[in-house]
Amino acid sequence: MAKESIESALKRFDERYYKLRLDNSMLENFGTNLGLYIQSIKSAILNNESEEHLKNITNSFLKICFYQNNRFGINTYKRADSAITCDGVLYAIIEMKKPTNRSEMTREDDINRKALWELVFYYLSETRIVSGPHVKRNFNSEIRRLIITDAKSWFLINAQDLDKICQGYLEKLFFKFENHQLTYSDVDTFYLATQEYFNQINITEQLRYTYFEMEDVYSKRNQWQYLLKVLRKDYLLRDGYKQISKTHILNKNFYQELLYLMGLKESKEDGKNVIKIDHDIQNSFADQVYSILRFDKEKPEDEATEETFELVLIWINRMLFIKLFEGQLIAFNGDDPKYHILDNEKIHAFDELQVLFFDVLGKKERNNTAFLHQFESIPYLNSSLFERYDIERQDVNIREIRNNPIAKKSGSALGKRAPEQIPLLEYVISFLNAYSFTALNSNETDRPQSSTEIIDASVLGLIFEKINGYKEGSFYTKGFVTEYICQETIENAVIEKLNHELNWHCSSVDDLKFSIDTTSSSQIRQINDIINSLHICDPAVGSGHFLVSALNRIIALKRELGVLMKYGSASPLREYDIAVIDDVLCVFDGQGREFKYNPSDCLSQEIQKTLFNEKRIIIENCLFGVDINPNAVAICQLRLWIWRTSDLQSSE
Repeated sequence: MAKESIESALKRFDERYYKLRLDNSMLENFGTNLGLYIQSIKSAILNNESEEHLKNITNSFLKICFYQNNRFGINTYKRADSAITCDGVLYAIIEMKKPTNRSEMTREDDINRKALWELVFYYLSETRIVSGPHVKRNFNSEIRRLIITDAKSWFLINAQDLDKICQGYLEKLFFKFENHQLTYSDVDTFYLATQEYFNQINITEQLRYTYFEMEDVYSKRNQWQYLLKVLRKDYLLRDGYKQISKTHILNKNFYQELLYLMGLKESKEDGKNVIKIDHDIQNSFADQVYSILRFDKEKPEDEATEETFELVLIWINRMLFIKLFEGQLIAFNGDDPKYHILDNEKIHAFDELQVLFFDVLGKKERNNTAFLHQFESIPYLNSSLFERYDIERQDVNIREIRNNPIAKKSGSALGKRAPEQIPLLEYVISFLNAYSFTALNSNETDRPQSSTEIIDASVLGLIFEKINGYKEGSFYTKGFVTEYICQETIENAVIEKLNHELNWHCSSVDDLKFSIDTTSSSQIRQINDIINSLHICDPAVGSGHFLVSALNRIIALKRELGVLMKYGSASPLREYDIAVIDDVLCVFDGQGREFKYNPSDCLSQEIQKTLFNEKRIIIENCLFGVDINPNAVAICQLRLWIWRTSDLQSSE
């Protein structure tokens, strides 16, 4: 069936809206009105009141709770039983039935009933123009929602979903009916033709609908918030709520200037975007590496080109990772110069940059030198990224790059005051420092910003994909696609695994939530362990985008199920909500505010440790990937390291 619960519908609409905290007084007031509504309906049924009487009770309930503003009207509309209008424009059609009229009312497991056929007829009447030679779409129609109810059972249908069903056969049938081109002229026969067509396409499986029983929702106080959200204009009429914008998008200026410093350029070949070495950018990384490989080491052109890409990517990846890591240190500890790593006052030559790579970040025990002393507050990173690659040992180390001047790129982030020729190392460090790699905590807002642009792990992930993939014309899966795939596959896998291990018969995440005993520490640990036993493999892992999406989804799902265990504790995390928004893991407190790590706050430390540990467990035990391109695998490792060590990303 295409049936979904209120919670599932809200999450699909917008996870931030689903997680939105509502004021307790608002919920109590709504609960009171909901109780009065149910009592009125029961009384009306007991007295065998008419459908019109039930409709008036329902309209009054909606008006009192949600649509008191004079912009909205709730009343009959042409032939429809009821409708919601906004500023005189039709937004929702309501088809009403008596609870005793079971033959015509849609059912939880069968919506191919007269109530739906009538609703389809009213919808086509408003959205199709039949006065010409062919049926046309009425683009002035603003219908957002279709509602079927007998005051007790409710079915909500997205108008766009119904419109897809109506396209083709039904709209042509309606055109012929309205123009008297059929052998019949009575609307009941049109309904029977609709029924027959819906039988053929199995409408209950094809048309998504949100189903709920008012009394069931009222009996569970924790469900009031979801019913309130689903009947508000924000969701029901899609009016007034601003959905989360896609903020984690590629920063083109950052990407283009980074590409320039690397000595690369984008070009078209056979209709594909590819990245090539730009030999016109003198003294860039690629220009110097290619010259060493091609002329000093006398490597063939193809081999020199391939190794140039590999080396430049390794070095840039390290520097980008360092900036993200530096950003986290500053976010946690404040903007103290001792936490600055890539800094022109500390690093003056490429041989010092190499020492930074391997003797500061890549070595636990450090020598006591003046240079290394500058980084005594910077922790050792146990990452293969800061170990020498074979290609570095055999061919070129970064210390062999000359710190010669490179022309400043037109429109550079360094601004007009920077000289037109800048030493390469100074340029790349100044360029990276022109951007912010961390969102400051509220108590640090007085820190002067060198840029209004924030480069976070999500943005860098997109840049890694472009640089790594476009060299061969490769394309990587879009974020919204991986987010959707991960939600569908991981939730289904968890349902199947828990059913198998615990002999349950759940069909949805909502079923799991009602089955889990949140007071049983042993069961919570057991379910947590079962989820941790999942194995997720991407056979063409690329930059690791799918694995990061999977990581986010597993953590969010654990929290939703109430089995995300606090670090070092036998208790689950309850103080914060977690959601995946815009393919990014977001955490909110009880007031819906974004979590920001505060090292002086015990609860904040507990949350940060919990999330870090969960990421580590899932990355080490659940996520697997291979790729034909070894550079892509290196990017994947980097990306997962970034996600494990990064602070939580903001969705704002």
